[in-house]
Amino acid sequence: MLDDGGGTGATAIIRIAFAAVCLAAGGIAVLPAPATADELDVLYAPILANPRDVEANLAYARAAEARGELRKALTTYERVLLLDPGQAEAAEGLWRIRRLLEPASTTVVMEAGVGYEGNPTEQSKPRFYEDSASLFAAARLRDERRLGDLRWRTDVQGYGIWYPDAETVNNAGVAANVGPLIPVGGDGYTIRPAVVGALEWLDQSFLYGEAGASLTFEGRFAGAMQAVELRGVWRGYGDRWASDSGPVVDLSGHFATAGLIADRDLLAIRPRLRWSGVDGKSLAVVPTEFEPGNYIELGARVDYNVRVVDWLIAGAHVGLYERWFSASAAPGRSDREDTYFAPGASLTFTNLITYATDFKVDYTYQRQLSNAPGRTFSNNVVTGRVIARF
Repeated sequence: MLDDGGGTGATAIIRIAFAAVCLAAGGIAVLPAPATADELDVLYAPILANPRDVEANLAYARAAEARGELRKALTTYERVLLLDPGQAEAAEGLWRIRRLLEPASTTVVMEAGVGYEGNPTEQSKPRFYEDSASLFAAARLRDERRLGDLRWRTDVQGYGIWYPDAETVNNAGVAANVGPLIPVGGDGYTIRPAVVGALEWLDQSFLYGEAGASLTFEGRFAGAMQAVELRGVWRGYGDRWASDSGPVVDLSGHFATAGLIADRDLLAIRPRLRWSGVDGKSLAVVPTEFEPGNYIELGARVDYNVRVVDWLIAGAHVGLYERWFSASAAPGRSDREDTYFAPGASLTFTNLITYATDFKVDYTYQRQLSNAPGRTFSNNVVTGRVIARF
């Protein structure tokens, strides 16, 4: 449960987020009053007289869509685009109806594995390193289905990591978001406003909860999915971990291109700009990933994967992030600044057991440099996991 400092802000953001999603979903999805069967017959008569009449076809398509005759509307929009390939209303209508006619789908991805870390507690001095094996599991669910005049997407994910020899960094979390997919133009792009929320635990105790809203623009381009997301939440830390709560705002992207160097490769870049407005101070040493504070972070992760043979994908990745805090690193010092660098490589054996089951081995070297005492560290992470898709 969020502390008193964050409860009011979180409640307000939830209400605003819900109102924004409903407004966007309702406002953009308004269609004309449904036409009767007789009216559709009347609107179809000019088309019979002149099938190349674009305006007559559009009028019929609008009426058919409003009446719920989606396949009739789809066929008519397709006919308009054959007559006028640049007709924007027909292109948008075609994309919108195709999305609505897609069957409901639910995808589940589950993974479990083991790992080893040389310094999971992020100690700055090697003599204090506590290496540990790890066990972890994660699951992701994505559901898409039509509700009313729009297609809605729900994402839910959860994970847990256990370190038998470093239990202070055992952690787990759940997150969810839900919102409509609103077509934009006729090229397959969508805007998705969503309500978001997450809970995290660390060292067998509640770390933080957050709630808010996001706005995502996504679509396929250059052979891959591209997306930009603005996400804002109110984050409330547990009393054990921080002396305050506050907003966290992320502007992130996912940009990819296929066939850059080889025929079967994929380059993906995920930049992120974060502003954390959690004032106060950390009351305990928290891993960098979860650390509270008032800071700006800028960075990106780059992944390059290539399918070497049908059953093997080789990959390389690197993450680089810079954090600028608004508080001094120590009394008499300048403001804290962290640089985090994490290169690595992976091998994925696809369809190893069944068609939808992979095995992935990954190595990552983590290095953080900081002018704050005790926050410079190195770590080596090796994992092996089974990934199953349903």
